[in-house]
This record gives sequence, C-alpha cells and structure tokens, in this order.
Amino acid sequence: MEPENDTVSYVAYEQKGIRIQGDMVSIRLMNDAPENHGYGESGAGSRIGVLAMGDIDGSGAVDEDDKEELLKLAASGQVHDDLFYDRADLNGDSQVDLADVACFAKYYKEDVRTARETRTMRITEEEIHTASASNAEISQGTVEQLFSGAASLTLESEEAISGENPVTISAEFGSGKTMAGFVIDPVDGSGNTIVDGTVSVETEKGKEKVFEIENGKVKERSLGRALLEFFTGKEETVSQGGPIVIDLKGQTAVKKVTIKVSRTLGNTALVDIAKVEFLGDMKERIPEPEMTAPERVQVENGDASFTVTWRRQPNVTGYEVTVHGVNSKKNEVTQIFQTDKPEFRAEGLGDGALANGNSYEIQIRSVNGAWKSPAAEAVGRPRAASLPPAPENITVTSRYKGLSISWKDMMDTDSYNLYYRKYGDSQGAYTKIPDIRENRYELKGLEDKTKYDVYLTGVNPLGEGPESVHYTGVTAALDPPVTPDYKRINVEVPGEPVTAHIESVRYGSGDYKGEYDIVDGNYETSWARIDWDSGATYYDLKKAPIVSFDRSYEMDTMVVIPDGEQTFSYNKAVLYYWTDRNDIQDSTKNSVAGVLEKKTSNNKAYYEFRADRPIEAEAVQLVLSTADGNSRRISMAELKFYYYDSLEDEIMDLYGDPYHVSLRPDVDRETMGKRIQSLKDRLDQPDPVSGELHPRKEILETELANAERILKDGALQAEILAVDSKDTGNSDSHITFKGGLNTYQPLGVTARAGETVTVYVGSPAHKTGDGTRLQLVQTQYHGSSAAWTRTLGNLKAGANDFTLEALDHMDLERGGQLYVVYTGEAGREQYGVRVSGGTKIPVLDLSDTKDPAERLKLAEAYVNGLEAMVQDMEALHNRDHQDYSYDEKNCIYGATDIVSRYTMISGPSDQILEGLSGNTAAEKAAALEQSMTAMDQMVELFYAHKGLSTASDAEPHNRVPAGRLNIRYQRMFAGAFMYAGGLHIGIEWPQFKEMVNGKPVIADAEGRYQSGSLFGWGLSHEIGHEINEGAYAVAEVTNNYYPLLAQARDTNDSLRFKYEDVFKKTTSGARGKASDGAVQLAMYWQLHLAYDMGGYNFKTFDTSKEQLENLIFARMDSYVRKPSSAPGAEGNKLKLSGTDKDNVLMRLAAAAARKDLLDFFRHWGMEPDADTVRYASQFEKEERGIWFANDENRVWQMEKRNTSQETETSAKGSVPQGIIQYVNGENQVNLEISGDTNVWIYEIVRCERDGGTEKKQSVGYAYAHDGEAVFTDVAATANNRVYTYEITGYDKWLEKTEPGRTKEVKVSHRGDIDRTLWTVSTNLTNSELEEPGEDHPDTYVQPGLEKMVDLETEGAVTTFTGSVKAGQTPEIVLELNQPELVTGLVYTAAEGTPIGKFSVSVSQDGSSWERVPVSADTFTLEDGSQTVYFHDGTVLYTYDAAFVKLTADGQGGRELSISDLSLLGQTGDNVEMDAAGMGRLMKDFAINGGADGVIPEGSIVFTGTYKGNPAYNVVLLWDEKGQIVGGTDADGNIQAESLILAKVPENGLLGEVSDGIWIYYLPEGTSLPEHVRAELYRVDDAETLKGQRTVSSSLTITVPEQLPELELDPGSGPAAGNERLRKRDGLGGRTREGEKN
Repeated sequence: MEPENDTVSYVAYEQKGIRIQGDMVSIRLMNDAPENHGYGESGAGSRIGVLAMGDIDGSGAVDEDDKEELLKLAASGQVHDDLFYDRADLNGDSQVDLADVACFAKYYKEDVRTARETRTMRITEEEIHTASASNAEISQGTVEQLFSGAASLTLESEEAISGENPVTISAEFGSGKTMAGFVIDPVDGSGNTIVDGTVSVETEKGKEKVFEIENGKVKERSLGRALLEFFTGKEETVSQGGPIVIDLKGQTAVKKVTIKVSRTLGNTALVDIAKVEFLGDMKERIPEPEMTAPERVQVENGDASFTVTWRRQPNVTGYEVTVHGVNSKKNEVTQIFQTDKPEFRAEGLGDGALANGNSYEIQIRSVNGAWKSPAAEAVGRPRAASLPPAPENITVTSRYKGLSISWKDMMDTDSYNLYYRKYGDSQGAYTKIPDIRENRYELKGLEDKTKYDVYLTGVNPLGEGPESVHYTGVTAALDPPVTPDYKRINVEVPGEPVTAHIESVRYGSGDYKGEYDIVDGNYETSWARIDWDSGATYYDLKKAPIVSFDRSYEMDTMVVIPDGEQTFSYNKAVLYYWTDRNDIQDSTKNSVAGVLEKKTSNNKAYYEFRADRPIEAEAVQLVLSTADGNSRRISMAELKFYYYDSLEDEIMDLYGDPYHVSLRPDVDRETMGKRIQSLKDRLDQPDPVSGELHPRKEILETELANAERILKDGALQAEILAVDSKDTGNSDSHITFKGGLNTYQPLGVTARAGETVTVYVGSPAHKTGDGTRLQLVQTQYHGSSAAWTRTLGNLKAGANDFTLEALDHMDLERGGQLYVVYTGEAGREQYGVRVSGGTKIPVLDLSDTKDPAERLKLAEAYVNGLEAMVQDMEALHNRDHQDYSYDEKNCIYGATDIVSRYTMISGPSDQILEGLSGNTAAEKAAALEQSMTAMDQMVELFYAHKGLSTASDAEPHNRVPAGRLNIRYQRMFAGAFMYAGGLHIGIEWPQFKEMVNGKPVIADAEGRYQSGSLFGWGLSHEIGHEINEGAYAVAEVTNNYYPLLAQARDTNDSLRFKYEDVFKKTTSGARGKASDGAVQLAMYWQLHLAYDMGGYNFKTFDTSKEQLENLIFARMDSYVRKPSSAPGAEGNKLKLSGTDKDNVLMRLAAAAARKDLLDFFRHWGMEPDADTVRYASQFEKEERGIWFANDENRVWQMEKRNTSQETETSAKGSVPQGIIQYVNGENQVNLEISGDTNVWIYEIVRCERDGGTEKKQSVGYAYAHDGEAVFTDVAATANNRVYTYEITGYDKWLEKTEPGRTKEVKVSHRGDIDRTLWTVSTNLTNSELEEPGEDHPDTYVQPGLEKMVDLETEGAVTTFTGSVKAGQTPEIVLELNQPELVTGLVYTAAEGTPIGKFSVSVSQDGSSWERVPVSADTFTLEDGSQTVYFHDGTVLYTYDAAFVKLTADGQGGRELSISDLSLLGQTGDNVEMDAAGMGRLMKDFAINGGADGVIPEGSIVFTGTYKGNPAYNVVLLWDEKGQIVGGTDADGNIQAESLILAKVPENGLLGEVSDGIWIYYLPEGTSLPEHVRAELYRVDDAETLKGQRTVSSSLTITVPEQLPELELDPGSGPAAGNERLRKRDGLGGRTREGEKN
C-alpha cells in the first residue's frame, strides 16, 4: 500500500488501561530499547515504553513487506526522492544503508513494549495562588505551567548565574497541598540545568525546611537512587544535570515552594527546568514487586539429557519445570515436572527419551501453593556423546540412470554421507556425496542397467560414524518390462492406435488422456487413480477402466503394467467380466478371483493375474488395491490379455493327488506314458503368432519329469505337512496384543531370492483350482526389523508356483524360511501342503506333543538334523550360492524353526546347537526339550497374570491366543540388544544360544520356588513389550512386570529395584512418576503383592475361575478385554475411554481389588480425575498401607495368616509418639519415635497450617526396631514455617496405627549456600607452609585451607591458623565459582585466636571489590561462632557475588584461627508473634500522627516482628479452628485491621526490612479464641493483594483469659521520629524499638 504523506515511519503507539483518579499519570517513551541505553530490564527500563519505527509502507506494523522494501532500497545504493525512501531513512542521515537495516532489526517482528505509568499529584494552575521569578526574564513558559506540569520553564539572567547573582522561582498554593515530596526534572540534553542552589519548603503551619543542592544532589538525605528509578527511569547515580528529588520525610501540608539557582551546568545565564512533579502518599514509594522468578538459569547439555540449574529463591516451596519439544519417538510433548531443589535433570519426555540435536524449550517457575512466579526461560539441546550409529533400513529403488535411496532417520545424526561405486569394481574408489540433511537422496547421472554398491555413514559434531551394511541397486533403462506374448490376444498392430481385438475402453474416473491409453502398446500413456482401491475391496463400476473386445474370448491370464510414477505395490485383484459388451452394468457383471503375482523385468515391476478358472467374456474390468489406505495411487500403463491354454491344466491332470506324489489311478501305464510324451511335445511347440514358448515351460517340464519318475518308480515318498487349522488369527479377535504374535507354520524349507518354488495344497473339501484359506509367507534370514517378511499370495488347491523376491537391498545373501498361514475359522478345514524347490531345513514341532518320551524322540531327531546341516552348510552354500562368499551368520542354510505351544524360535542352527548343554545328541535333545518346556512354562505364567487360560471354563475373552510369540534371528538396529517388533521378537547371533538354555521351574504345591531358571531378563523384557496391556502400558516399565515374574523368588533381593528407593518415593509427597523406571515398576508389583495372596510366586491354577480370583492383573486385563464384566453400580460402570493411561490403571485396579485404592496411587504421585474418583468411591476404602508392601512381608503374611499370631502381631489401635529435636538455624528436624513393638515401619507426614486449612505432605519413612525409630526431615526449600508431624505406624499386616502428632516446631534455617564448588585463598601463612618445589615451583602453598570450609571431618572440627607480617592486612577470599545471592556470613573459631575487627567485600570478578555494610564490625563470638548480616541498621542487603573477602582489619602480626566460614543466602520472609505483645489498648493511638487514623482505646492488640518487604507483606491471625481471628462480616470482610510498620529507608522506596513491627487489632469486645498464630503473606500487587501466598508462620500462642493492658506511645520529637511499643502489666514493663509507618 502507498504510504501516507508522512516522512516518519513510527508505528502508532497505544497505551491502554490508564485510570486517572484525581491525580496525574505520565508515561515515558523511547525510540529504542531502554536497555541499550543503560537502563536495566527489571528496573527503570521496565517502566519505559518503546515507540517502534520502521513502518515504511504505512501499513501500521513493522512486517515482512517493510523488510523487503528496506533491503531493496539499501541494496540499490541510490538516493530516491520519494516518500518510501524518506520513511526508510530511519537514522535520519539522508541515505538508506546498512545502518538503517540495523536500526530496523530492533523492531522487526517484536511485540510493542508498552510503558508503565507513573502517578503523581495533580496540581492545576488555578491552585497556585502566586508565582514569581526574580533576577531573570522568562523566555519560555510560565511559573504556573512549570509547577502544574503543563510546560517547561526557561529563565535568562543578564549575567552568568552564580552565588552572587542567583535566580529564584517560587510558587504559593492557595491551600496547603499534602505531599511526600517532589521532583525537579531537568530538560533532557540541556546544558542549563541546575547544579547548585537551595529549595525551601514552607509548611501550612509556617515552618520552613531548606534543602541544599550541591553538584546536582540534595545534601540532606533525598528520596535516593531507587526513587529516581521509579519516577524518572534514571538508574545511574544522580549527577550534574540529573533530576533533583526533595524528600519531605512523610506526608506534609506544603504552602509554598521556592527554588533558588546559584549555578547551572554550563555556568551560563540561562536555567532550564522541565517540570516539577509532586509526589503523593506512600503508594508512590512502593517498589517493583519481587516475583521470585528463577534467575541465573544455566543449562548443561548431556547425552540425551540436560541439566538446568538456577539460583535458589526465597519465599517459595518449590519449583515447576515445563519442558516442550519433540522426543525420540517423534512426538511433540509438553510435560511439567516438580522439584524442591534449584536444579532439574531431564532424560525423558512423555513416552520417549530426549533426542540429541533437538531443541527443548524450558520454563522454570517458583511455586508456593497455588501461586506461581513468572517463568524464566531457557533452551536445552542434548548432544551426542559418541559417533553416530551406522544408518539402517536402507531402501534402494531403481530410477532411469539413477537410484532413489532412503533410510531410517537415525538418532544422534546431524547429516549423512553417501558412498557409491559400480558393483564388483573392487579397485575403484567410492564417490562420496557429503552433508545430506534428509534421510533420502536421489542419485542421478549413473549408467543405465548397471548395478551399484551403496553404503552410508552418519555424521555429528564428534565426527563420521561407521559404515552401514552395503546395499545394491540396479539402474533402470527407459525400456519397459518384457512380458510374455505367448497366446496374447491384444498384440500390437503396426500403425494402429490400439492393440488387436480391442473395441473400446470405458473410464468411469481417474486421469487419462486418450481412450486407448491402457491398450495402445505405448508405455508412456496411462490411467491413474489417486486411491488405494479401484474396486478389489469396495467395488464400484466407475472405479476402474472397462475394456471391451470385438467378440467373446476365452481367457484366464492378464498382465498389468503400472506407469513410471507408481511406487505402491498391488496386493489384491479381482476380475469382473461381462458376456455381452453392449450390456455393461452392475447387475450384469460376473466375477472371478485369482492369484496376483508381482514380477520384475528390466528392473521394473509388473503384475500377472491368473484367474482361478478360465472365463469367456466380451468385456472385462481388472480391479486392484494396495496394501493400505496410505498407499493412495493405482495406475495402468498397459493391459495384456491371454487366451486360455489348457496345456498346464492337462499336465496337472496327470496326477492322482493334489501333492503330485502319485499319478491318476484310472489311467493305465501305457496310456499315461503316451500322454506324458504328447504333453512334452506340445510344451516344445512355440506360439505361432509370437514365436514364444510357454512362459512356465521350466516349471511344467519339472512336473512332466516328476510324472515320468513316478511312472517308472512308483509313488513318491514325500513328506506332506498337515496344516494345523487351530492356529489361526481368527481365534484371536479378543487379544489386545495380537500385533505381536503370528500364526506362521514352518514348511521346513529355505529358499533364496529369485528361486521358484511350487507349493502343492490338498484338501478333502477342495478340488484342484479352488481357492483356499492358506497364504504363503516368505522371510529374510537375519533380516532387518523393517524388511523381513512378505505374504507372497493366497494358495489354491493343487500346484502354486511362486518366485521369491528380495525383501531388501542389502549386499548379503537374500532369502529365508517359508511358512504357510491359515486364515479360516479354527478347526473348520483340513489342508496338506508339500513344497517342491528350495532346500529342506530341520524343524522341530512340539506344540501338540505332551508325552515326554515322544518329545525326546522328536528332539533327538531334530538335533541330529541340525548337526548334519551345520556340518554340510558351507559345502552346500559353495555349491548353490556362489554369488556370495560363505558367511555362517548370513547363509540361509543355517535357518531352523522350533515350535512349541506358545512360541516359535526361528534361529541359526549353529547357535542353537552351541547353546545346548551335553555331548551326545540325546543329551542335547534332553536339554532342548527341557528348555522348550521352560519357554512354555514362562509364557503360561505371563498369560495367567493376563487372565488368559487354556482351562475349559475360560470365557471366550479369557482364552489364550492361537498366535505364537516368534523369537527370530534378526539384525539389530542401533542401540538394540534385543527388540520387540511387529509379529516377532528380534535376537542377534551371540544372544541366540541363550534361547535354548532355560530350565523349568520346580515349585511346591503353594508355588514356592525350588529350582530352575526361566531364561534371562532380556527375553522376558521383550515378551513383555509384545504382550503389554496397551490400555495402561508404560514403555520400559510395565513390560518389566513379566521378567520380574520370571525371576522373583519371593525375596526382596531377587528384584531389580530396592525397596528403600520404593518407600522413599511413596513417602516423598512428590507428584509425578519416579525418575527411575525400576522404581516405577514397583507400583505395579505392589498391587500383585497386596492382592495375589492365593499362593507364592510360581503358583499355578487349574481353572480360569481360580486364576481370576487370585491374580489382580488377570482381572484387570480381563476387564480391558470385556469392560462390562467389571463391577460397578448402574450409572457408575467402568469406563476406559476418554482419559489417560494413569486413570485407566487406577480404575482397573479399583475394579479388580474392589477397593478404593486412590490413597495408594496418590502415594505414588498420581492424581485421579473426577470420573476416577467417582468410580473408585463406590468401593470400600483400602485402609492398609500397601505402598509399604514388599516380597518378604507378603511371605510373612502368608505364613502367619489364619494362626493365633494374626492378632498377636497387630499394632492396630495404638498411637505412636514423636519427640522433636531441633537446633535453631538448621534446615533439618530430628524425630525420636516410639510406639507399639509390632510396628515395623513408620510413615512421617509434615503438617502445616495454611490459612484455614491444614496441608499434609508425606516426607519419609523409618523402619522400627521394637517400636522405636529415628527420622530426619530436611526442609530443602521452604523456610520460616511452623510444622507438626503426624506419625503413623504400620505392622507387618500393613494395618495402620492411629496417627500420633508431635508438638509444633518452627524451622528457620540460615540459608547456607552450597559450598561444593568453593575455592579458598588467603595471605595467611603458617609454619607448615610448603616451600617452592617440583610441584609448585613459583608459589608457596598453604596447606589445610580446606579446613576453613569443610564443616566437620569425621565428627571433629578442623581449624586453620595463620598470620601475616605486622603492617599487613590479613585477608581470606572465598571464590564461589558461580554467582550467588549473599546476605551474610557465619564465622567460627572453635579454637585458637579469633578475628576481632573485620570488614567484608564482594566482587564479581575478583579484582573490583565493593565493601558491604555489616550488622557488626567486630566478632564477639558466642559458643565460638557469630552470624553477621549485610545490614546498615535499617535495610538488609543482598549482593550478587562470585567472590567474598573477609578482611581482619589492623591484625597483622598476630595468629588468627578460622574453623569454618559459611555464607548465607536469602532466607525469605519471617513472622514472629510476641506473647508479651498482646493486650487491650489503654488509650487511643494515632497512626502516623493521626494522618492514617486512630486505633481506639479498648482495642485488642496483637504485635510481633517480621522480616520482609512491608509494601508486599500482609499479616493475618488465625485461631485453632482455622478461623480468622476477629471473624468476618456477612460480606466476607475481615473484622480486624493489620498494620505493617517500617522505617522509610534512605532511598525512599520501601525495601527489605529485617526486623519490622506488625500490629493486628480488633474492636473492643471481640470474642477471642484460646490460641492464635500469625501468618505472613507476600502479594504481587500491593493495592489489590493479587498473588497472595503464605511465606511464613509463627508458633501458636495461648491467649490468656485476662488480657493485660497495653499502651502504644508515639514518644516525643518530630513526626519523623521512632514510635515505641510499651507493655504495662503492673509488674513493670519493657520497651521494644518499633519502626516508623
């Protein structure tokens, strides 16, 4: 848009929400960020708004269009005389260049920073009674305008202004104006501002006060630096030319103000004054609130982790850390963590780990109850600690003169290098393609029809990782795939636009250009549909092309060639046809199924469809579908149709059985011989049109040769495999984990890629050519997780020929075992299968064999077969597979399968043999049989805990699956030891021998372990992944329940976790899951321990009913499969949808236990939602402390139950006692606990009153010994709080005692700063000084400096003693090695000569030091120690320091001793209540001289002290019932008043007070409670009290029945003097210094 006629490019500034209430509001704006000009972001800078510039096109915003316009003008280097150019000249130097671009960058896409208003008194010109100026002429403005703030004033004298020639300005108000002070503002940039002079103020009572100005400062105490920041934005120390602040020390009624100027900045005859601002009440002295947001945030990045630290904050109870980013599972997650320490380590996020190289947004907030501070922000970026792994799952796809290569997106990898060369060129160098940033690459410019060797490496900041497995790819040519023309109907006709015998093509939908695109003999024309289905799954007449012929043809075979853009494979086809091409409609169609086989030629794919029977048709429609809805494209470049040829059917008809092991019995030998010869002759005859022989000539020749052999020798003795129709996935519809199982039945054959095999299928219910419910599956031996299996197609009765494909492009031997899969109903059909082709391999099937002798016999035969294969394998390989050198780990002849009831082991023969113990085949067979028994025993144990049973009484949803766990020899991906994948579990070569070394567990009738071993942790861990119940599964946690089952021995030491860590979590009060996955697992295990009381760990149950009654997870998983079977009242049934996994778990556990278990889950840090609470509440509450359950405790219970000891060992009903031992200043409380001798463990709960409620937090546990225990509670974050402790004991039945309660204790620790990183240096030396030597050639080294900061060593105090020469000053420097907020120090001299007079300095760099005020300047130790605060008598100071120096002033020449030096950080606010400071007021007390009201005589007064900021602190009193002392009225208003008293510090702003006074008073006659306590609050807004949170509490004080009388005496002297608090009770009194309000 064209800019308006305005050469200024500022964006319109808007300030919202200004309220003017009888005062004046001003804002300060700059056209640059204030921090760029010395203003701090959190001080005055935060009050200044920014007037953004850069709106070059006048659109009202600084945006992308402005950037493009500016860059264009700057790049041109030309000066233009137009409005755009003028607006782009941001710095006003008449040219647009890089300087303007730099200026523009400050505002581009930045949010507008608004100013914060400054509020001052409004004084109108009419209120100024008289105004004058003497000894000068007014050249600009008026005096009235100056004092009303309307305009600046310039006075001009005849000669230079000086002490002899001053200029005077005065203003008198018509009536006294009450104010706290005023500010005389200079004119910015003027050289004529006030340097010397006086300001006199005349009060309404006629008193005058004179303020002297010298060098631009008021000599008497001014409002000071902080007030200047607040009102003027100037953060530097006031100097010549700065604002002049007049502090009237309280509210004063001013009648007249006179300003006399005796010198200006430039010693000129002019004086410029911008305005005079009058400051109102104390609200103007309120500083910025301290939000205690975390500061000094630092992030240390690690391997898949980061640690974030920040400065500890006062007045908070903990911190909340929010992490947002994409985890290792590619999921974008935001997760909130809680911590009570100023540090947090992140290793996981949501359902995955942190991913190296990803950026994670971090927000840290301080918390106190429901209150949260603003967030401090940081970014974590984990980095790899090692080279990247080798790239995996590489796919190589042929392209014309190129290869399309893709691979898995690898962890810890920033980029990839691709290497390639011609295959077989061992002397040629690889070409390198570096710095590939995606996980795909198009390799172009290669030779066509050429095979290439390809591998990849990953790269990260540590370097280049190892090579991937080498892969191969063959470039494509433009040549189309070569397909058979034998018996083809629609052959090409030279010069014709369509192939022969095609009348028309009808397209209902899709993309095409010409009518004959799919039958024109041109592979560059095609039809395509963007869909995954063209009618094979969901039929529609218009989905696919319909081809009409010129007459009816008998056919059974079609070829479809996809176009060059087709990337998705077809997996299903159906042929629809019409016998009348003139009547094509849905109702007249016919259909035939068939076999669709993918083939390749010229490195291009095509598909052959062979119908189950020949058809006669005038029009046909071949419909297809891809694998799934994500593969959305189907195309046809050419369709080819073939006459039906009976030759193959006639050859197959020679046989008398479907397995082709015998000839037809109804044909005599001579006739059969002639028939075979006739068929051989026909097979040798080429097609007269194309000249081609039968495309399946080799296969048919094999069949004829086989028939001749049977004719000569009789029926073949071939092995027919009986298909087990019980093994079908159709039986597993109720199984929630069926994706981890398969129903593969091994055929005992391995075959290589490119090899053709014939599978013969027989069935009593099917004639040859009928479709069956069998599928053929091929696999890759030692395959990768992404490419190891493929369904080749459906089998029909009779012979089925398949050519095996390569499942991946690794340059390794390709091929593997073949399997058949039955897809029908269980037990409904019978099939037999024989395979011709491939190589026989040993298979052991024990799935239906229970007789031990028979099992051993089968196992021994199998072992013999294994040994023979292993012995001959290399020779067989070298005979058959010479295209690859022999590698025992990859040779497909090493494949074997072992089938048991629940598993199938598909592994390397060599490793299985090596894993079997024994020397003879019989011994090895016995070991194998035992191992497979153990395997089934283990899985059956797991299934029992899932509620799955083989028992006859099992309901359909509780029956074990038909599918098996397939443990396969697979190639590992990066970081994997074993893995759980779809349909299988992957195991590598060295681990595979462990798959056959299990030993069945022997247990007694009750399930007590006796002997045996159910494999290692890894296998059952992966099985756990497969069978995990997804409704509540937590990866790497719940799956470990199963290996725990397999290995637990009913002892605490047979587990993967320690119960000390478990109980630490369950009694920590911390929300959220444990950081240790092993500890997380214990929560699930405790449910098992608490409710599975029907036997010991290996107890088995004969019926499904018993199983469900005795195993809690059996019931839980059963309810997942059938939620309606779970208990629940009408309207409150179990609901598993619409919530998260944690709530699903809590609901299922409540249903299975029939108990309200929410206390248990809350102890584990989980918080139920409202629906979970509602569902669980219908059950009886679980009163036992099952969060203390452990294995040995459960054993003890089972041994003692139903005996007399059951009642004798109970502690129920007893009450523990706790005695507190607390040392003031420490952050820990020690408890001595005693109770019933049957108590074995105590839970300790910290209790704190917060307002009218009591907050409870479990803080730990302690084991009891004869009922006694000790416990230490450490307050990590909170301070100055009053606690009691609730102690509950639990006996070994987990029944609890009544809770015991301790007395109150107030924890007020000193805030000691962690000294872990400190370094000590000093000029003190002693006789143990090391001389310069080899280790320290240039310096003396003082030994034992660590004694100054090591607290105690082995219980003994250590002391360093040293001295300096007379005249030198002793110094000790503590280098903190990180900035800390320091408020004081503690010096200890347990022995020797202590330091006397001293001073303290701080520094950020160790060279520039600042001396700090201290509360005492001489150590006068009490018990050998003294605490010193940085305090000037009024204000407690906090310093940001990296170095702290203690100087022993004037003590050179004498020995000094230091036992310990501690530095103190911020301890937060504190409130104390004085028992001697409560009573009835004897007479009225005027607050602030009456300016702020009166506390009337007879009022009930409570007093105490506080530490904090009076501007943001509030005190309330509470009684023992949780009611506010004084109560509230009908509208909820508190019927009491609370005063916070504080002396205004020098800087004029209300700052931190270390020992202030508070007063809480009630109307006379108010009913009083028996006990009162004080709570101190912090707020974010001093006026609205927004953001209120408790920061401290006092001990409870008993209110006497007869209150004493009190007198608050303001004393004598000026209004600025101190007030005093005096107590009078007839026994004398005492006086405490108060503070001015």
